[in-house]
Amino acid sequence: MCPALHPCSSRRRLRHAATTATLAASMLLMLLGTGSFVGPSRGAAAAASTNDAASSGQPTVRASHTKLGVILVDAKGMVLYRYTADKRNISNCYTGGGCVSLWPILTPGPGGRVAAGPGVAQSALAVITRKDGKKQVTYDGWPLYTYIVDQKPGQTAGQGFKDAQGIWFVVYATPAKNPAPGS
Repeated sequence: MCPALHPCSSRRRLRHAATTATLAASMLLMLLGTGSFVGPSRGAAAAASTNDAASSGQPTVRASHTKLGVILVDAKGMVLYRYTADKRNISNCYTGGGCVSLWPILTPGPGGRVAAGPGVAQSALAVITRKDGKKQVTYDGWPLYTYIVDQKPGQTAGQGFKDAQGIWFVVYATPAKNPAPGS
């Protein structure tokens, strides 16, 4: 046994901390990979904040300068993503596999309206009706989502995230910088 101030005691604490961190990360990845993750859903909160913003005259979608360039964010500043498994104006992210629980959809404001803030092309914004009956905002044909792992405005943890169907990318404010969605 090591005395409390002996160097082997420090190594043991570091090894224990590293093992604990590795196990926690592994469990999170396993839960995300299986679609079994049940965590705090920002979906309802994001929808409420978007609806509040649209009714108060605030933009639903605005441009933000980030390390990735000028990208789209919602009314709270949360980064918006597109999904390569989606088709033009068709979402392929639903509850099966936990997709929507990780990637909440961006919903329009009251009356199905969506407002563009500075740097956003109003003509590129539209609203679609998903096969689950919910309304979702699109940008140049791409259905828009947030990512629950992003906890603060401007975070881009979802950039390049791969799942079984496709890859998630931020949405650039300039429509031409986003590849056209499939048809």
